[in-house]
Amino acid sequence: REAALARTRVAPGQRPLDALAEELWQRPGRAWRPAEPWAAFFGVDGGLFGLWGSYGLTRTLVFARDRLEENVVYYWGNYLRLAMVVMAAVMYKKPLALLGGFSILLVWDIMRKFNARTQLDKQGLAYQAIQLLVSIAAWLVLVVSNLMLALSWAIILVLAIVFVHGTLRLAPGERRVRRLPF
Repeated sequence: REAALARTRVAPGQRPLDALAEELWQRPGRAWRPAEPWAAFFGVDGGLFGLWGSYGLTRTLVFARDRLEENVVYYWGNYLRLAMVVMAAVMYKKPLALLGGFSILLVWDIMRKFNARTQLDKQGLAYQAIQLLVSIAAWLVLVVSNLMLALSWAIILVLAIVFVHGTLRLAPGERRVRRLPF
């Protein structure tokens, strides 16, 4: 627990997940923190007995929530990389959605550059018409490519993985107490 809290500064009385959210809000670059070793993340660093001693059920929902919060803070880098792999796998299965995502990014970049260079009045009719046409085009790309469906499935899958792993995996503070194998 101390290692996770050392990376994320937690004030006395503050929940670890709130401290992580505040830290990421103030310094978004901290989201790319190094991942823990994958063997430790999956609990297989101690062999079969290590796997047995790395997971367990909690007795109450309060303990499950605390365990989930501590694991999300401690394994933030691993969960972020796992989310990218799941997102890539979902997009691989839906190549039209991937193409739609690239198209939306391209349209966004073109509009960002247009807004920086344009001499049009932002409240004028011509500028508003261009914005409306680009919004309609982006909406059509979203509908035709099923990008939102693919993103929704990826988010649901990532949240399910994080929830199951985070609640079953013993938190770093719990692992110091030796568990019996039965």
